[in-house]
Amino acid sequence: MNWVSQFEAYRTWRCSWHGVALQPYLILEPYPDNLTLIFNQFGDTNVAYYRIYGGPSPHPTTLLATSGATLKSLSNLTNGFYYFRVTAVNKSGVEGPFSNEENVNVNIINPGQNMAANGDFSQGTNSWTWTLSGTATGAWRIESGSSHLTSRTVGPRCRMCNCFKRAKRSSRGKNMCSNLTRGPIRRATSR
Repeated sequence: MNWVSQFEAYRTWRCSWHGVALQPYLILEPYPDNLTLIFNQFGDTNVAYYRIYGGPSPHPTTLLATSGATLKSLSNLTNGFYYFRVTAVNKSGVEGPFSNEENVNVNIINPGQNMAANGDFSQGTNSWTWTLSGTATGAWRIESGSSHLTSRTVGPRCRMCNCFKRAKRSSRGKNMCSNLTRGPIRRATSR
């Protein structure tokens, strides 16, 4: 591309590349219903398929899946922290070196499952916050998986008695906030 006065803009040129990557490159994308792995051994036309390795420890050697494409969605994982890496297998059946290693906290939410972490209070008050404002007084207790909020002071200055979780982004891009209101509560609700 030539400009005025014969100046050239070298950044606008697309230079062809004829190289071959030595190993695949891996990217992880967690979603509420699966973990998507994106990988590619750029420039290598001799790749027959990829092997996907994963586990709870660095440098995993447990084969989780294979893929003939450069994209794989995993939805059968147990929730927890995982390390992943992939290899490319060529058309002669020879497996190449491991890709870069990536890690992620897998949190797959099944249909009907509460999106709020500790939404059933099985871990007590972990990840919940109890607040009072104005002249409100009250108590909060967890009993048999139920949250019980009791107001002790009522009146014109008792503005709010609230138990809440921090907002979490949903798969549709909206903030989800779990709130519990005054009184005995059987289950967390999402707004």
